[in-house]
Amino acid sequence: YSKNSRRYFIEAALNKIIIEKDRHYSTLLHKNVQVFSTPQRYIDVSYYLLFSGLESIARQRENDLSNNAPSVLYKYLSKFKFDIKQQDNKRPPRSLDIYSGLRNALFHNGEYQTAPMKRNGTECTFLLKDYYSYFRRLNSLVILKEANFEDGKINWDFVNYRHYFK
Repeated sequence: YSKNSRRYFIEAALNKIIIEKDRHYSTLLHKNVQVFSTPQRYIDVSYYLLFSGLESIARQRENDLSNNAPSVLYKYLSKFKFDIKQQDNKRPPRSLDIYSGLRNALFHNGEYQTAPMKRNGTECTFLLKDYYSYFRRLNSLVILKEANFEDGKINWDFVNYRHYFK
């Protein structure tokens, strides 16, 4: 990573919060900080904080309060050029309906897996433990994108991120 990246990001984030008074960015950042700063991490609470932060900024930026969260998230994330779809049967980690299904399963049913979803003619369920790290990474990258932070060295692929930097 670049030598001064941390400083540049902090400046960009504070500029967005203090000067631009971007309340939705502040909420997204705060919910992510809560996930990382809590001494006892509960995956369900953490996932819900991440999802609600991302969903609220997406809905505000897109001015879309419809019931279709994957659609709203897709419109929002596409503007940042993330390789993601509303539904991707061949590459499940890039499928927003799975992340939304996990949020719904947690919030409405207290379950750590989606309700059965049809994929390529087969009923499948998706486990939170398999998708949490992807979603956490996506949230972190959105925070950077929202702050207009780009040092030319970040790997923006939230799924293939073994190497965080180019």
